[in-house]
Amino acid sequence: MMFLLWVVAPLVLLALITGTGLLVERAGGHRLPGPLVLVIGFTGVVCVSQATTRFGATAPLTPFVVVAVAVAGFVVGRRRAPDPWLVALGLGVFLLYGLPAFATGEPTLLGYTNLADAAGHFVIIDQLMGNGYTVENLAPSSLRARVDELFITSYPTGSHTVLGTVRELVRVDVAWLLQPYLAMLAALIAFGLHAVLAPSVRHRALAAGVAGLAACAGLIYAYSVNQQAIKELAGLVCIVALAGVVRPLVLAPLSWRTPIPAAVATAGGIGVLSLALAPWIGPLLLITAGVLYVRSGRRLAALSWQSATFATFALVLSLPALTRAFAFVRTTNVSLTGVELGNLYAPLPFAEALGVWPSGDFRSAIPADRELAWILVGVVALGAVFGLMQVIRRRAWPVLLFAIVSVVGFAAIAGRASPWAYAKALMLLSPVALLLAGFAVVGWWEGRRRAEALALGAALIAGVAWTSALSYHVVDPAPYARFAELEEINERFDGQGPALSTEAEEFAKHFLRDLDLTNSSEGVAQGLVVPNVAVDVGFAVDLDDFSPAVLARDYRLLVVRRGPIASRPASGWERAFNGRYYDVWRRDRDAPRVLAHAPLGGRLDAAAAAPCGQVRRLAGIARVGGGRLAFAARPELAALAPGKATVTVPWPPLGLDPVTLSPVGGPGTVSGKVDIPRTGTQHVWIEASVVRELSVSVDGKLVGVVERELSPHDAATPIGTVSLEAGRHDVELVHGGGGFEPGNGGRNRLIGPVYFTPAADPAGGEVAYVEPADWRSVCGEHADWVEAVA
Repeated sequence: MMFLLWVVAPLVLLALITGTGLLVERAGGHRLPGPLVLVIGFTGVVCVSQATTRFGATAPLTPFVVVAVAVAGFVVGRRRAPDPWLVALGLGVFLLYGLPAFATGEPTLLGYTNLADAAGHFVIIDQLMGNGYTVENLAPSSLRARVDELFITSYPTGSHTVLGTVRELVRVDVAWLLQPYLAMLAALIAFGLHAVLAPSVRHRALAAGVAGLAACAGLIYAYSVNQQAIKELAGLVCIVALAGVVRPLVLAPLSWRTPIPAAVATAGGIGVLSLALAPWIGPLLLITAGVLYVRSGRRLAALSWQSATFATFALVLSLPALTRAFAFVRTTNVSLTGVELGNLYAPLPFAEALGVWPSGDFRSAIPADRELAWILVGVVALGAVFGLMQVIRRRAWPVLLFAIVSVVGFAAIAGRASPWAYAKALMLLSPVALLLAGFAVVGWWEGRRRAEALALGAALIAGVAWTSALSYHVVDPAPYARFAELEEINERFDGQGPALSTEAEEFAKHFLRDLDLTNSSEGVAQGLVVPNVAVDVGFAVDLDDFSPAVLARDYRLLVVRRGPIASRPASGWERAFNGRYYDVWRRDRDAPRVLAHAPLGGRLDAAAAAPCGQVRRLAGIARVGGGRLAFAARPELAALAPGKATVTVPWPPLGLDPVTLSPVGGPGTVSGKVDIPRTGTQHVWIEASVVRELSVSVDGKLVGVVERELSPHDAATPIGTVSLEAGRHDVELVHGGGGFEPGNGGRNRLIGPVYFTPAADPAGGEVAYVEPADWRSVCGEHADWVEAVA
């Protein structure tokens, strides 16, 4: 699959945008720079896919229409031999952005514990490509609630429909295509910057190098590998497309056709960013119109034809997005102003727009002991000033135009933006400083000041490389094996919902999209479930927190994360799937009715000895209702709580959970003792969310290792078995040191309790039933719950 994701899918997208770009170039009647053909082609694919996905009847035709447009472009377009420097530029940027994902050796998506916005991206892509802008085919579920929210707010989907088109053609789950797609968007940003830069640079290698450097600005890279920023990166592609198309437009022969590429770029940008693109489009249009007016000899008639062509094509091509634009503006006026931080720790400093910020996580400040980092930040700022002087002296007007438009667009947004929106505006601005500083290198090199050029160039490369390396170090790769199991469950139980998931896993609504799934931690906020207790969004919900009557009434399937502390469903549910990570329980049609349910157990054990008083009360209820007592026996387990054990480093507790630690600040060891109640084989589980290797040993013998296994809170993973005598045993957990694998230094990690259970199935055996008169036989049973049923 890795070959399909990282070779075939990018080549498919490359073919689509190349063919579409050639068609747009031919329609415009003038030659575009080679890299700009690809960037304009991307905006063209946005326009086509937005039009076809507008309606449910045409949405499934999207890949066929896009392919037809691309083929037409290859037939009528002016093909050209690829420039080796441009090939190196695109491939280099693509590999740098893709490295944190494909270095894991398996399909993944990044930023998993930082932000779950990609879950929303995936469900909207699923819906758009099959049904367009409607939710009528969706049953009430977390998926429908999220899609409905995005549709109601008119969230721009231009970047989504392009990714959805590629998904339809290569037939791979969209989740695994996200990182290759973001890497391709970064390469397109580099191509657009090259189109802006190249007319003013004599050396092709220098032009490619500076464009690649600017495309790898720290914030762009961070938003790709940590924020799943499908819209923001595509928006930057459209901005550089608009900036790059101005020069070919003003130099082309005066004709009504010449503005067509600019119109396509504008419409594509509106499809990606909606009217939020206006601060960038406005200055570009005014400057371009002024230049064309002067060039036409101040003949308004000549300019009017071009203006009419631009307005007509831009309006028609952007209609699918414009019909929803005003609702989006109303939404953003509320959500993107004020004090919203999103997942930021604090508002970002303006200095991050300089493109060099070696802090690891872009949301964090540069550590005080990294004086060299601040020196490199200062070098970029000073280099940008020298570069601006070179731009003016050498009359590199496309570069100056891009810088001006970027600054104006940023200023228009930043003045009233929330910290969350301000950070996005900073990201869109961030290529400018490195592009200008790189232009200083160009000017000095071509002006025979080679020593200064080499020194500044080396500093810029070092700063960008350092920033990227630290970002690579803290990425959060999603767990492929666990998500693949969810996909398997979706295929096996397709159409058998509605289902409830109790795990705090936002991506479940995508991977279980055919089960009419309610994710409990989201569903509480969406009004889809009615728990007995308050539920915090983002945390797992135990089945005992729900009324058995509500579960029996509203759901046919329960998808539960396996583990020693996950409660067994109430009477009437039979297990239909038993995987490494999940159990699926199906409601029995002949299930008894639960009259009363008494949960047992606590944080470190899902079961406890059934109190006689409670059993007697339930027996009375069963006797009155003409029913029986039911109980779910569970094996007695032992547990080591890291928060109460000996730790070699001062790892803090995870939030308010006293038994779970956050392993920050390097390697460490947790050690303690557990009391095994019975001799025999023990199955060992651990609550952990780690990338580094975490080993578990008992009495000095290695039991198992968990690594690259990020999980939500309260989720246990099986790691091995060990034969133990009854009594006290030494347990040691070793969290490894640094390494070169992606995410080795991430901060969203946890080490929770280690559990020892004598049964392979921690949920226990079958539910046992007894007559009310025999209630004493249930007293003291180590059980998950006791019920009165009829």
